[in-house]
Amino acid sequence: MAEAFPVNQEQFTFGAPRDASDRWHRLVRAMSLRKFMFGKSDSVYVPKVLDAVAAELCDDEASAFALALKSLVDQQPPIVMYGSDQGDDRTAQELVVDVLYGAYMHGDYDRWLNYESMGRTFVEHSLWHWTAEAERVLDVVRINIDGWLSSGLLPAADGPTD
Repeated sequence: MAEAFPVNQEQFTFGAPRDASDRWHRLVRAMSLRKFMFGKSDSVYVPKVLDAVAAELCDDEASAFALALKSLVDQQPPIVMYGSDQGDDRTAQELVVDVLYGAYMHGDYDRWLNYESMGRTFVEHSLWHWTAEAERVLDVVRINIDGWLSSGLLPAADGPTD
């Protein structure tokens, strides 16, 4: 995804001009990442994947570590809170959900109102912050699963490997 939708990797600076294509690339990335990070009913939701991996690992310590990795998603304290015009504070993930489902994907009116009540800089920062954090979490999970597979602690699935 990074090659198809490249984004600026520099620190977010409030008040600095930003490339419009970067915003659209972050939106597309957020749309793709949402199933992994807050799609609790989806089979690719990271905590579900880690539960399945932990059940298959051949080592109790590795299994416990896989379950501990779930906290990267389901117990993550909000690092940034955004205040709205309505006095309703939102986390980066809540604001990204409002942006995606209110303005771009489903037309959810209440989420659109939440999105509209936020300053544009907050929206940009939440997309910046949340996509970077979600991609970091997925990288950590992928690196560990790859390691468990290559060490033989996680049996490879039967079937085609291409």
